[in-house]
Amino acid sequence: MPSAPPIRGARYVPGSGTPVPVAPVTNAGDPFTGANRYKPSGSTPDVASPAVTFFPLNDYVRFDQANLKAILDKLKQFTETLREKTDVSPSIVIPSEAQLDSLGTLGEPSPKAAEDVLNLLKQLLEWPPEFVFPILDLTRLGVRNVQINEALCGGRTGRQMISLLRSFLNADSSVNNQMLTLRILTNMFSHEPGEELVLSHKEYIFSILDELSHTKLIKSMQVSEYNQQSNVDTSYSNQYVFT
Repeated sequence: MPSAPPIRGARYVPGSGTPVPVAPVTNAGDPFTGANRYKPSGSTPDVASPAVTFFPLNDYVRFDQANLKAILDKLKQFTETLREKTDVSPSIVIPSEAQLDSLGTLGEPSPKAAEDVLNLLKQLLEWPPEFVFPILDLTRLGVRNVQINEALCGGRTGRQMISLLRSFLNADSSVNNQMLTLRILTNMFSHEPGEELVLSHKEYIFSILDELSHTKLIKSMQVSEYNQQSNVDTSYSNQYVFT
């Protein structure tokens, strides 16, 4: 069983541990957010050796663990930074403190899919790329909930969401945003709307995974890439077995 994410001061490092395979309805101890740190994982120089442990393709992997306070603290810090900047586009939404607190519900065990919170989340996903990673993190948590999964992944909204997420997987995107995006896609498999959305764009996702496999990935990116691939494989395996 993987060890718990390391505690390092008062900050948390997204992706600082190793997730475990879980059934879609089961919460798993996941390293995605680390223990108490919040720091873009791209600053971590170590590169992992190839994994040698293999899991049966029966259950989906999900990234569950989060230091919600650290995420919200970073989000509030970035909000203040953007509020003080003079060159921010008028289209960028600067949330109030009450709005920021409402976003914390996305990380709760049984969050409610409040329409105003989801609308705010989608607006904040348009933040400049250097500030958006706490929003991506909250999205990763939110899509575990069936109502939020359906609201973000179904229909026209789902098509808009996948288009936005693709922009964070571009080669010039930060490692941190790439990793978080892969983990959102992994958690989308928690419920059918998200699973269908990811599979409908599988060719693109496979092409991205192939490109990433030829780069020198840090440990957290290797974990993200492997588990996204694993969930796609599991989906096809389950369809083969049960249909």
